[in-house]
Parts: sequence; structure tokens; C-alpha cells
Amino acid sequence: MTGTIAARSHWQARLPFFYGWVIVAIGFLTGFMNVALVWAVGVFAVPMIDELGWSRSAVFGAINIRSYMAIFMSPLLGRFFDTERGPRILTLVAGVGICASVLPISFVREEWQFLLLFGVFGGIASAAQGGQIIGAIVPKWFIRKRGTAMAWATMGSAASAFAIPPIVAILIDWLTWRPTWAVLAIITFLVAAVPAILVRRQPEDIGLLPDGDTAPPPRADGVAAPTRVADVSYTLAQASKMPVLYMLAAAVAVGGLSNTGLPVSLVAIYTDKGLPPEMAVAGFSIYGLFSVIGRFFWGYFVNRFHIRPVLMGVAALGVVTTPLFLVVEGPLSLVCSAAVGLGIGGQIGFAQMVWPAYFGRQHLGSITGMTRPATALIAGSGAGMMAMSADLTGNYGVGLWLITASWALAMVGLYLAKPIRQAATPPPSVPVGG
Repeated sequence: MTGTIAARSHWQARLPFFYGWVIVAIGFLTGFMNVALVWAVGVFAVPMIDELGWSRSAVFGAINIRSYMAIFMSPLLGRFFDTERGPRILTLVAGVGICASVLPISFVREEWQFLLLFGVFGGIASAAQGGQIIGAIVPKWFIRKRGTAMAWATMGSAASAFAIPPIVAILIDWLTWRPTWAVLAIITFLVAAVPAILVRRQPEDIGLLPDGDTAPPPRADGVAAPTRVADVSYTLAQASKMPVLYMLAAAVAVGGLSNTGLPVSLVAIYTDKGLPPEMAVAGFSIYGLFSVIGRFFWGYFVNRFHIRPVLMGVAALGVVTTPLFLVVEGPLSLVCSAAVGLGIGGQIGFAQMVWPAYFGRQHLGSITGMTRPATALIAGSGAGMMAMSADLTGNYGVGLWLITASWALAMVGLYLAKPIRQAATPPPSVPVGG
């Protein structure tokens, strides 16, 4: 009776569909916009450098600073995503902050101004958007349908690769680059800030249950049904005493080395193989398409099996397919884009699901906040590693073998990270459910 009254007191619980899908949509939108701004810099770089005489290091270095600031902030913000109002407040403030960091770029004259606005301020604001919502909030709303939900929530980053570069290029041709930054600020406010007012921490806060389920009926003797094992949650303090936490963090981190390193290098890899620029760009588009397909391909298995063997399968695919770039030549090498896109799509889409699968839903913000820095740092170093491979050796061979090795290490780490043995009824010190 109490649950029914609680549900009726929240308008979200009276919707004809499960409110968790609104949270998924917000994850999609914030992920789309945060990654879109990074992709946009690649388009802005040419006109900004031509007009202002800046170095490429200044323009693209702002991306690295942005990543590092987000890495620094994640552990500080993580625990607030586990409080009832924290996710909504942080996401809204972050959306407004990102908009406020983008708008003044229309007036920059000096390199340090761009580094400060896009890199430092933008990085601090973006720490509470995109990845935090997808990693710390979306899994709290789903258990049985978590794979499908994460596939859609992480699709924003893939969609931005298709949509933003051509849109920004058109706007720059029409308006020039300075007004285009102002337009992006407005889009950021509408896409990343306004929807934040709809964020809610978990279904229990509005009288709902994960996946939109109804409460299980009581047993005949009047005793409540036992808690599902999947709902057992561990605090960060408890999880930090378990070796499996560090095995998972290492496996997820090294498995993410290819996430940026390989995609940003694809066009150069193909042109080095002698393919014309148009075909090289097509190779990148093929990667993007199969990165999207990969989310639903692996999501099918995530909904049916534990995340550990699924991610081991993703890593095994990476071990097999990455070296193909070294042996397949000519137009046939475009098939490599499809193969690695399928793997990276699975890694980006579902690597963050290890945390709710092993440690439950309640303290995801704290746990992902602590583990995110290592993951983001290694993933962010992939592009520099591939560039260094090309600069020092004249080709991408060393970089490709290092990515292959990272996939292998991720697979071994996941194999060693045995799932936690849980009793049907957790000990009193372990929080349950929401």
C-alpha cells in the first residue's frame, strides 16, 4: 500500500512508459553533446589557426587539458551522484557551465584564452555530464534490460561523430567560425542543460522499481519475498577492500586504449596504405556504423549473460581483428574498420556495466568516480601513442601491436576477476536495493 501511495505522488510514475527511458535519453543527449564539442574542435582547428596564427598544439592540447580536468574532478563528484538530489543539481550546473565555457570562445584572441575556456573550465563542467550519467545513473534504473538501456545511452557519442563535423563545417562556411561557437553554446544549453531538470537518481525515489517492474507479491505466510541477489550493493569502502575491484579497474582501463587511439588514426592508416582520401574517410564512416551496430550486437548477450564473459568476448575480438590492419591491403582493408568498430562499440557501450554487476546499484557514483580517472587517462593516451608510433617508426605498426596487447591484457584481467559470491540475504552492513 505504501509503495502505491508513493508512486501516485510522483508524476513520473504515472507516465504510460517507464521513466527510466527518459534517463536513457538524457544520457544519450549529454553524451552526444560532450563528445560533439571534442569532435567540433577538429573542424574549427583550420580556420582558427589560419586566422589567429596559433599552433596545432594549442588547439588540440585543449582537448587533453579538458580530459585531464574531467579526470581530476570525477572522484570528487562521484559520491554526490549517490545522493537523491545530487545527480539533478550536478547535471544542470554542469550543462550551464559547459555552455558558459563555450560562448566566450567566440571572442578569443590568445591561445591561453582557448586553453582556459575549452580546456580548464569546460573540463571541470563536463566531469558531471555524459559519462557520469551513463555510468552512475542509467544502471540504477535497469537490471534485466540494462544491456539495451546502456546501448542506447552510449549511442550519443557515436551519433555525434556522424552529425557534428558536417554540421559545424556548414555553419563555419555560412557564419564563419566565431559565430559558430556561439551557436554551439546555444545548442549545448538546449541539449545538455535543459534536460537535466528531468534527472532522477533511481526509480525508488519516485515510487518505481528497476525495469518498470511491479513489486513482487508477498508469500502466503505474509513474509516479504527475499531480496534479489542482483540488488545487493556494496559501499566504496567495502568494495575497495576487494581485490576484484582493482582487477576490474585495470581490465576496463587497458581495454579502453583503443577507444580513441584507433578511430582517430583510421584515415591516416588508410592513406598510408595508398587508399585515396575519399575511401579513407569512408573507412572511418564504416567504423562508426559498426560501432553503433556493436552496441546492439553485444547488448543482446549482456541482457542474457553476466557482463564478464561478454567483455571477454569483446576483448578476444580486439585481439584477433586489430592486427588485420598490418596484413590486409587495398580496398579490402576497409573490412578492418567494421571488425574493430564492432569491438570498440562493445567496449564503449558496456565496460561500465562491470560496476553494477559486481557491486550493485546503490553506490555507483562513488565507485565509478574512483575508477574513472584510470580508465579515462589510458583511453585518452591512445591517440598520442598512435601518433608517436607513426612519428618514431614511420608507420602505425608498434601502436597497433600495443593496442592488440591491451586487448589481451583486458581479457586476462577479466578472467581473473571472478564474480563476487553473494548470499541471497546480504549481511546487515551491506545496503540493499536503492
